[in-house]
Amino acid sequence: MCHLEFSQINICLHFFRLWVPATWKMENNGFIAVDASDYINGLCPDTLPYKDANGLHLLFESFSLHDSNSMWIGYLVVWLICTVERWTTYCLDTHASSQQDATKRFFFILKKTVLYGIATTMRLLYMLVVMYFNTNLFLAVVLSLTLSQSIIETVKLKKQFHHGNGYSDL
Repeated sequence: MCHLEFSQINICLHFFRLWVPATWKMENNGFIAVDASDYINGLCPDTLPYKDANGLHLLFESFSLHDSNSMWIGYLVVWLICTVERWTTYCLDTHASSQQDATKRFFFILKKTVLYGIATTMRLLYMLVVMYFNTNLFLAVVLSLTLSQSIIETVKLKKQFHHGNGYSDL
């Protein structure tokens, strides 16, 4: 292990530990580099990646983030929320009504209203996740929304090419 002294430099430790959670451990007035075997053997539990979210309740009081397994489940929940929101928004944008029958129009309006309610609920849920001010959860929301949107854009492009000439490379 190497020992680094920072006697004259004051570093915001919280910010530093958010970005490099599994590499450095604070000791006295400096940092020491820690290798992966220390984590495997449990010698450095205070610097594990879930430290900043330890005990955080994600959206519901019964869903607590307290270890790495619960953090991964939390990331999965965030991904699911973001993906449902993106797909619901896609469905809202793509379905058009050309029915002349009043009953069909009523059910079309009802379906669009329910989809809008689901999309709004998902948007508010991931807004609440971002408001925890946890960098890892924030990045999970951004990456989930970006990945979901890229999948949707691929599907839209594939449908556009398929309807245009009957063939798509995508």
